[in-house]
Amino acid sequence: MSKIAKKSQAQRAWLLIVNNQTNYAEHLSYADEISKVYQYNNFVPNYKQISEGDIALVRNKNKLIGIAKIESIQESQDTRKRFRCPSCTKTNIKTLKNKQYKYRCAKCGHTFSEPDIEIILEGKKLLCCNIRPSKSALNLRWNKFNRRLKA
Repeated sequence: MSKIAKKSQAQRAWLLIVNNQTNYAEHLSYADEISKVYQYNNFVPNYKQISEGDIALVRNKNKLIGIAKIESIQESQDTRKRFRCPSCTKTNIKTLKNKQYKYRCAKCGHTFSEPDIEIILEGKKLLCCNIRPSKSALNLRWNKFNRRLKA
């Protein structure tokens, strides 16, 4: 068996960030159901590398939410809005709270009320898994953890 084939069969672990606490404007279009589904697209680094059977560590902005084994991956294509800064055209836009302007570009610092909108075709992926809630600061016993994921 070649090294490439061995690599593709190896189980990997991924740290996935849920969008419920992000302030990036573009992430508002994701529809994560934290306990069952994690959605991402072809603009996410390593999006082709995630495979069924891999381990997902799911976190929000502040903490680890849960751990899961990826049961299946559903693929589709769709269009979506990509927000761009009207000044520099970058997509790194943050939403502002209690400010005169609704958005700020993280690249150039420009503040504005409405972003430029580009409609793009994206490849979407839904990771389907049963995410088990995590408790903070637990000692991870790898063998026991691995057995539970296989169950």
